Amino acid sequence: MSRAGAVTTWTAAVTRARRQGGSWVPAAGGAAALVVPLVFAACETAALLLTPDFDFMENSISELALTRFGWLQSFAFVLTGVAGHFIAMALRQWPGTGWWSRVTSILIHYCTFASLMTGLIHTDVPGTGTFMGQVHVVFVISLVVLFPFATLFTIPGLWRKGYRAAAVFTAAECLTFAVIGFAMLRPRELWVWYGFYENLPLAATAVWLVMMGILLTREAAKRRRTALSD
Repeated sequence: MSRAGAVTTWTAAVTRARRQGGSWVPAAGGAAALVVPLVFAACETAALLLTPDFDFMENSISELALTRFGWLQSFAFVLTGVAGHFIAMALRQWPGTGWWSRVTSILIHYCTFASLMTGLIHTDVPGTGTFMGQVHVVFVISLVVLFPFATLFTIPGLWRKGYRAAAVFTAAECLTFAVIGFAMLRPRELWVWYGFYENLPLAATAVWLVMMGILLTREAAKRRRTALSD
């Protein structure tokens, strides 16, 4: 083999290795996006079933952590805070690589940190007020405000990739956060089914994560096929 041929072969091998290595990020992000909502739902459901006197429709979701089996919910938030960083890394590469993907990645990284702190720092017992309880509130509010902006910046990439339905659903998810968040500026005493409405954005987030998990997994498989075919 000539020197030029050897260089060409070596360059092709390096390129293939890079492409194969580049598939692990969307694969890890996709797996995290699929696992987190399922584990969260399982932990939340188990905690609710084990705490029959907890009113899911009326009580804030944060108050479930104060019950005997509230550690299940705390575990779910901590898991989200760890696994979410893989999702942030994946969204930095896909569906776009422009400035909006960098914004998405940064915001998701922060939101996962806020989720971690939300799980570690509990809310106050109703009728009391502590410093750590206020810290919990700050992390929750920042999470609720920043997460829809993080998902909003995935819309251009999804639209350009041809995933129009995913882009439309992402816009609807952002709108859900905006409407519920604005409505909850009213005093809690004026609400009926406070806990139910508080969980609507959480449900929309779970569906969005599963959707992105499927798309990221498909992207990882596509990258592996491309690398193997070269």
